[in-house]
Amino acid sequence: MKKNVILAMLFFFNIFAFASAAQSKEDPLVDITVEKGDCLIRICQKYIENPNQWKKIADINKMKNPDLILPGQTILFPASMMKGTPVAGIVTFIKGSADFKMPGSEEWKPLGLKDKVVEGALVRTGEESSMEIRFEDGNTFLLHPNTTIGLKTARKSGDSYSKYKMSISMGKLISNVQKSTGKESTVQIEAPTAILGVRGTVFRSYVAPDGTTKFEVLEGEVVVEGQKKTVEVKKGEGTIVREGEPPIKPKKLLRPPALTEEAEYLYKKFPVKFFFDRVEGAVSYRIVLAKDREAKDIVREQVKGIQEIFEISDVEDGTYFMQASSIDEIGLEGPPSETIKVNIRVNPVPPFVEIPVDRAGYKAQFVRCKWLNVRDSEKYRVQISEDIGFKRIVRDEKELRSTEYNTGNLEYRGYYFRVSSVAADGYQGEWSDVLSFSLIPPPAAPPVEAPEIDKKEIRIRWQNLGKDIRYHFQMSGEEEFQEVAVDRKLEVPETVLEKPVDPGTYYVRTSGIDSAGREGSFSKPQTFIVIPPPAAPLVEMPEVGKNEVYIRWQNLGKDIRYHFQMSGEEGFQEVAVDRRLEVPEAVFEKPRNPGTYYIRVRGINSDDREGPFSNLRKFEIRRSTFCEAEKEFLESLKKRK
Repeated sequence: MKKNVILAMLFFFNIFAFASAAQSKEDPLVDITVEKGDCLIRICQKYIENPNQWKKIADINKMKNPDLILPGQTILFPASMMKGTPVAGIVTFIKGSADFKMPGSEEWKPLGLKDKVVEGALVRTGEESSMEIRFEDGNTFLLHPNTTIGLKTARKSGDSYSKYKMSISMGKLISNVQKSTGKESTVQIEAPTAILGVRGTVFRSYVAPDGTTKFEVLEGEVVVEGQKKTVEVKKGEGTIVREGEPPIKPKKLLRPPALTEEAEYLYKKFPVKFFFDRVEGAVSYRIVLAKDREAKDIVREQVKGIQEIFEISDVEDGTYFMQASSIDEIGLEGPPSETIKVNIRVNPVPPFVEIPVDRAGYKAQFVRCKWLNVRDSEKYRVQISEDIGFKRIVRDEKELRSTEYNTGNLEYRGYYFRVSSVAADGYQGEWSDVLSFSLIPPPAAPPVEAPEIDKKEIRIRWQNLGKDIRYHFQMSGEEEFQEVAVDRKLEVPETVLEKPVDPGTYYVRTSGIDSAGREGSFSKPQTFIVIPPPAAPLVEMPEVGKNEVYIRWQNLGKDIRYHFQMSGEEGFQEVAVDRRLEVPEAVFEKPRNPGTYYIRVRGINSDDREGPFSNLRKFEIRRSTFCEAEKEFLESLKKRK
């Protein structure tokens, strides 16, 4: 044992007496009942440390004759003089691992809940472990992780007096020594650099790896001795004892920090964040989250800078209790704050949404939503809204047992989606992240331009609706398109048609088809007219002259040409004259051969479409007589001369 510890132990009884005087004006008395055959000396040998003090016992009890005591008589003994009987502590709380060993043994044995810790035992806790030892008088000693203590003395005298002597070689020990229970207890804590004497108080003892010891008093007062110097540490004060140095002057502990905002009733998602106010003189805060109000079963413990945020993540659902304390520049830690109740329930967690994809556009009037199954969820709730604040909700499904949901037909526009899990007890978890999506309408009807008509073809163009759009083109002779003459799927916004043979008004329309194969509405129909061919003109009687034949027919109007034919056959198998004329008349050479000749005419419109031939007109070429022939011969001789 270090020299300073040995020296400190020499002053133990003085310190103990000082602590006792500070907390109790009188030494507690213990009642002993006289049994048959007892005498005062024999009773003193049995119950007090120094039997030779029997005269003092007689004086205390005002015995005129110490040799005359009777069975059933009560004798009072000062508790400080009593031998006491060993008592065992009980493990009332344990988390993680803890073990013990007895003097003379090298074997460490595990400790469990309700196990006894007897006088002489050396006890230690492991990493992230803690343990509480409780004695029958209500005194408790809470060991934090990586703490080693020795229970040197644990005794009681009579029914109302107990004394304990413990050592702490490393770690953190919180002692709660009862004061106002009708029983008296004195406790001595030996540390590597100091000895502490106490009666009826709550305090912390902390031994650092280098042997430095801190004592922080939360209730009552203690006496600390080191290097032959004694200090009295009162409630709300602390002291530090370093190796080779006396205890520092007791210093006032800092108040605990307070939350800047009131804790919520229930926290539904991680991380849970807490902000604390600034405590003057503090350099850091210790924040503890435990499963119990006494902060024994700690699940999170962090030392944070005064401006840092305390965050809670990855803890099970349940009710927790949080305390915070301030740490000053020399490392003394103040009293804990009032316990803050923290209710956490993040399960069932929000599902992971696969569909809709955030900010995606869907070429449909509905969306088949899909998400991953949540293990502890019995059902799901889905909401779809027109606004991100979910004030204008268009779908609210509360009893979905599947991980898929069809929205049904919605208007083409933007929407917001979220889903939550619902547990078997009806508790609804937090909503998923809000996702936005839009329903894209099919292509708009592309306006059709006026058809371009030439003699043989019709070219039709319409508005280009952009990339990846195909077109559905239709032509019909009916405005209602009950019968469709032309039906085409096209990659480009135009098409060329052969001009219809039949005259009349024709209608054309087109629609867009997107990459998903969805077809929009048809455009308003455009029209074009196929002009009918001219009617057969009325033909006048041919005028047969000496050398020519002249014929006229009905004028069919502007832009009409004519197709004129003459044949020596009524069936026009062979055509002698075949002309296309701009005017409604013709002159041609008189046929030389006698016979009957036939004439017919038909009109040709601006589209080069020919109407029906007129009825046949005929004229006769007669054979010449002798006189006529002679006259013609003489005429020819004159021409020769």
